[in-house]
Amino acid sequence: MDFAAGGQEVCRCRCKERPMKALATFIMKGRMQAVMVAAVFTVLALLITPLGIASSAVIALVVLRNGVREGLLIAVLGGVALAALGLLIFGQPLSLAIAGLLLWVPMLVLGELLRATRSLRLVLEVAVILGALLIGMQYLVLDDVPKFWSGILDEYSAQMMDPNVVSDADRKLMVTEMAPWMAGGMGAAWFLQLALSLFLARSWQA
Repeated sequence: MDFAAGGQEVCRCRCKERPMKALATFIMKGRMQAVMVAAVFTVLALLITPLGIASSAVIALVVLRNGVREGLLIAVLGGVALAALGLLIFGQPLSLAIAGLLLWVPMLVLGELLRATRSLRLVLEVAVILGALLIGMQYLVLDDVPKFWSGILDEYSAQMMDPNVVSDADRKLMVTEMAPWMAGGMGAAWFLQLALSLFLARSWQA
């Protein structure tokens, strides 16, 4: 009885793994397949944000398997594909291309570092440094970081929140309390995305 239950559990695990393995196999079939998957995930990330992790993982997987030059080529071709999609969808060719490159360029660096050192710990430490640099850059470039984020949050919350549900005073109070934390939150979120993308790429590579 125990053996039967164990066999069922193994089957369930394998069934869950198969779609991911099939996707990794498809990505590594050729350049066009890798470009297509990376570009599609980037577009879908506009609707479902976590799919940006999968888009970055595609580039990381290519770098881990075939090196940074191949990864760079896929990123460039993907940028061209996103520019074409951006022109067709939004009438702005650079919008999607820039979004894709922001997701992919860090993975070229981290993927090659992981490939060369095989030290996930070292790569995660570098990712932490990149997150810290993102925070620092905000304070170097912007005169008043909390004020900058307060303006963005105020505009976004005004569009998304129903004044009949959340009063204007409560909304502004929430914006005031959140704004000072946004710079650090962006750095932490970026690190988390980089780390999860690396973990996903490693699972595809295995």
